[in-house]
Amino acid sequence: MVLMQIKLFNLGLQKTAKSKGRLQVIEKEREFLEHV
Repeated sequence: MVLMQIKLFNLGLQKTAKSKGRLQVIEKEREFLEHV
């Protein structure tokens, strides 16, 4: 269940990053997920 949530979360981030044109958003969220 958690893995699915993370996958959906990452997909949402990728869409947001593409729309904003910022990969930094994904990098920051990846660091956040690593700490969690």
